Amino acid sequence: IVDTYGPQALDEAWWEFQLFPEEPDDFELEHPQIPLFMPWFFHLWAPDPNGTGIEDPTLHDRPATRTLLERQNQRVDPTLRRYLERCVASPLSFHEVTAVIPGRSFEARDVLTGEPKQVQERSASKTLRVGDLLFAQLVSIDGLTILEAAPPFSLPPIEKLAVIELRK
Repeated sequence: IVDTYGPQALDEAWWEFQLFPEEPDDFELEHPQIPLFMPWFFHLWAPDPNGTGIEDPTLHDRPATRTLLERQNQRVDPTLRRYLERCVASPLSFHEVTAVIPGRSFEARDVLTGEPKQVQERSASKTLRVGDLLFAQLVSIDGLTILEAAPPFSLPPIEKLAVIELRK
């Protein structure tokens, strides 16, 4: 990232991720939002040509993962390439947990689109409960769906009303 986008890219993305606060939190690898931020930064953040210090116009509006795939296509393992392409194409969304097998998997329905997913996930499936809302990026490849990005907490079921309002 530093070699391609420059040393300011991480700070710019962190500031945007926090929704442009006047006094942003310092970026720290121990920050509780890192499990959500890092995949967002690699796969979804695209430098705005009007609001970035990144000078190379070929990097504007392009996630780092997309740039990597374009520039290093022949060096990337084909299975990894397909997975990374799915990471770039899979949005963050709100998912309602509909079933859980602790330590193995959970089922969830995207609250915004209604799309159901069967997610293979050990750690999160130990703490999730039916009805929880999870703001996450679920990535599917070859019939397997995994949890690529999520904060370290879920939302209680009552928050579904706010998400439905957001959908409207």
